[in-house]
Amino acid sequence: MEKHKLLTKRLAIIGCVFLWLPLAAPVIFSVSYFRSSGKFMLDFLMPFELFPLTLLGSTLLIWAAIRSKMHIKRIGWAFGAAVILLVLGLALAQVSGLASGRIEPDGTWNIIILVFLAASVVALLTLAVSGILLLRDLMKNHKPI
Repeated sequence: MEKHKLLTKRLAIIGCVFLWLPLAAPVIFSVSYFRSSGKFMLDFLMPFELFPLTLLGSTLLIWAAIRSKMHIKRIGWAFGAAVILLVLGLALAQVSGLASGRIEPDGTWNIIILVFLAASVVALLTLAVSGILLLRDLMKNHKPI
Protein backbone atom coordinates (compact mmCIF):
# COMPACT_ATOMS: atom_id res chain seq x y z
CA MET A 1 0.00 0.00 0.00
CA GLU A 2 2.87 2.39 0.77
CA LYS A 3 4.33 1.82 -2.71
CA HIS A 4 0.96 2.78 -4.20
CA LYS A 5 0.87 6.05 -2.23
CA LEU A 6 4.52 6.82 -2.96
CA LEU A 7 4.04 6.37 -6.71
CA THR A 8 0.93 8.56 -6.65
CA LYS A 9 2.78 11.33 -4.81
CA ARG A 10 5.69 11.16 -7.22
CA LEU A 11 3.35 11.30 -10.22
CA ALA A 12 1.67 14.38 -8.76
CA ILE A 13 4.98 16.11 -7.98
CA ILE A 14 6.47 15.48 -11.42
CA GLY A 15 3.17 16.43 -13.08
CA CYS A 16 3.08 19.72 -11.19
CA VAL A 17 6.66 20.54 -12.17
CA PHE A 18 5.88 19.92 -15.84
CA LEU A 19 2.70 22.00 -15.58
CA TRP A 20 4.25 24.97 -13.79
CA LEU A 21 7.35 25.16 -16.01
CA PRO A 22 5.54 26.48 -19.13
CA LEU A 23 3.66 29.00 -16.98
CA ALA A 24 6.71 30.18 -15.04
CA ALA A 25 9.22 30.28 -17.91
CA PRO A 26 7.86 33.43 -19.62
CA VAL A 27 7.78 35.27 -16.30
CA ILE A 28 11.33 34.21 -15.40
CA PHE A 29 12.67 35.19 -18.82
CA SER A 30 10.81 38.52 -18.72
CA VAL A 31 12.23 39.42 -15.33
CA SER A 32 15.71 38.39 -16.45
CA TYR A 33 15.46 40.47 -19.62
CA PHE A 34 14.05 43.44 -17.71
CA ARG A 35 16.93 43.34 -15.22
CA SER A 36 19.53 43.28 -17.99
CA SER A 37 18.00 45.74 -20.48
CA GLY A 38 15.44 47.79 -18.57
CA LYS A 39 12.72 46.85 -21.09
CA PHE A 40 9.77 44.65 -20.18
CA MET A 41 8.97 42.00 -22.78
CA LEU A 42 6.68 39.04 -22.12
CA ASP A 43 6.30 36.14 -24.54
CA PHE A 44 2.68 35.29 -23.80
CA LEU A 45 2.72 32.47 -26.38
CA MET A 46 5.47 30.51 -24.62
CA PRO A 47 3.06 28.26 -22.67
CA PHE A 48 1.72 27.09 -26.03
CA GLU A 49 5.20 26.61 -27.46
CA LEU A 50 5.96 24.40 -24.45
CA PHE A 51 2.65 22.54 -24.75
CA PRO A 52 4.33 19.09 -24.91
CA LEU A 53 5.50 19.66 -21.32
CA THR A 54 1.99 20.69 -20.36
CA LEU A 55 0.57 17.59 -21.98
CA LEU A 56 3.04 15.34 -20.17
CA GLY A 57 2.41 17.06 -16.83
CA SER A 58 -1.35 16.87 -17.32
CA THR A 59 -1.19 13.18 -18.10
CA LEU A 60 0.83 12.48 -14.96
CA LEU A 61 -1.48 14.64 -12.86
CA ILE A 62 -4.60 12.96 -14.23
CA TRP A 63 -3.01 9.58 -13.53
CA ALA A 64 -2.24 10.63 -9.94
CA ALA A 65 -5.76 11.98 -9.47
CA ILE A 66 -7.31 8.75 -10.70
CA ARG A 67 -5.03 6.66 -8.49
CA SER A 68 -5.85 8.77 -5.43
CA LYS A 69 -9.53 9.28 -6.32
CA MET A 70 -9.22 13.00 -5.49
CA HIS A 71 -9.74 16.15 -7.59
CA ILE A 72 -10.51 14.11 -10.70
CA LYS A 73 -13.33 16.35 -11.96
CA ARG A 74 -11.49 19.64 -11.41
CA ILE A 75 -8.32 18.39 -13.08
CA GLY A 76 -10.22 16.79 -15.95
CA TRP A 77 -12.35 19.86 -16.61
CA ALA A 78 -9.37 22.23 -16.45
CA PHE A 79 -7.35 20.07 -18.84
CA GLY A 80 -10.28 19.72 -21.24
CA ALA A 81 -10.95 23.45 -21.17
CA ALA A 82 -7.28 24.29 -21.78
CA VAL A 83 -7.05 22.01 -24.80
CA ILE A 84 -10.42 22.98 -26.29
CA LEU A 85 -9.79 26.71 -25.89
CA LEU A 86 -6.33 26.39 -27.43
CA VAL A 87 -7.63 24.39 -30.39
CA LEU A 88 -10.51 26.84 -30.94
CA GLY A 89 -8.13 29.80 -30.81
CA LEU A 90 -5.74 28.21 -33.29
CA ALA A 91 -8.59 27.16 -35.58
CA LEU A 92 -9.98 30.70 -35.56
CA ALA A 93 -6.54 32.05 -36.39
CA GLN A 94 -6.35 29.71 -39.39
CA VAL A 95 -9.90 30.42 -40.60
CA SER A 96 -9.59 34.19 -40.21
CA GLY A 97 -6.26 34.34 -42.03
CA LEU A 98 -4.44 35.77 -39.05
CA ALA A 99 -2.15 32.74 -38.77
CA SER A 100 -1.05 32.94 -42.42
CA GLY A 101 -0.62 36.71 -42.41
CA ARG A 102 -3.46 37.26 -44.88
CA ILE A 103 -4.97 39.84 -42.52
CA GLU A 104 -3.27 42.30 -40.19
CA PRO A 105 -3.04 41.42 -36.48
CA ASP A 106 -5.52 44.06 -35.38
CA GLY A 107 -9.25 44.34 -35.16
CA THR A 108 -11.98 42.03 -33.99
CA TRP A 109 -10.42 38.70 -35.05
CA ASN A 110 -7.22 39.44 -33.19
CA ILE A 111 -9.14 40.29 -30.01
CA ILE A 112 -11.30 37.16 -30.23
CA ILE A 113 -8.28 34.90 -30.75
CA LEU A 114 -6.36 36.54 -27.92
CA VAL A 115 -9.36 36.04 -25.61
CA PHE A 116 -9.40 32.32 -26.45
CA LEU A 117 -5.65 32.03 -25.83
CA ALA A 118 -5.89 33.99 -22.56
CA ALA A 119 -8.75 31.75 -21.42
CA SER A 120 -6.60 28.73 -22.25
CA VAL A 121 -3.79 30.11 -20.07
CA VAL A 122 -6.30 30.64 -17.24
CA ALA A 123 -7.42 27.02 -17.63
CA LEU A 124 -3.76 25.90 -17.52
CA LEU A 125 -3.26 27.95 -14.38
CA THR A 126 -6.36 26.35 -12.87
CA LEU A 127 -4.95 22.93 -13.76
CA ALA A 128 -1.60 23.76 -12.16
CA VAL A 129 -3.26 25.06 -8.97
CA SER A 130 -5.42 21.93 -8.89
CA GLY A 131 -2.20 19.92 -9.00
CA ILE A 132 -0.94 21.78 -5.95
CA LEU A 133 -4.24 21.11 -4.16
CA LEU A 134 -3.94 17.41 -5.05
CA LEU A 135 -0.39 17.39 -3.68
CA ARG A 136 -1.57 19.08 -0.49
CA ASP A 137 -4.23 16.43 0.03
CA LEU A 138 -1.80 13.63 -0.77
CA MET A 139 0.71 14.96 1.75
CA LYS A 140 -1.78 15.37 4.62
CA ASN A 141 -1.12 11.90 5.95
CA HIS A 142 2.48 11.83 4.82
CA LYS A 143 4.80 9.56 6.75
CA PRO A 144 8.56 10.04 6.38
CA ILE A 145 10.25 7.34 4.34
